[in-house]
Amino acid sequence: MAPDTVPEPPNEFPERPPLESPPHPEPLEPILPDTPEPEPSERPEPNYE
Repeated sequence: MAPDTVPEPPNEFPERPPLESPPHPEPLEPILPDTPEPEPSERPEPNYE
């Protein structure tokens, strides 16, 4: 095989980490704002009487 067809080593770009292990994994829980909306069960239902 010609040198041009040789597969590149996985460490060709060390500054580019693999997708399986990101440098900063996202938090499991979503970042809620300072004033999170109340739970649906706690939300007062409007009276249609």
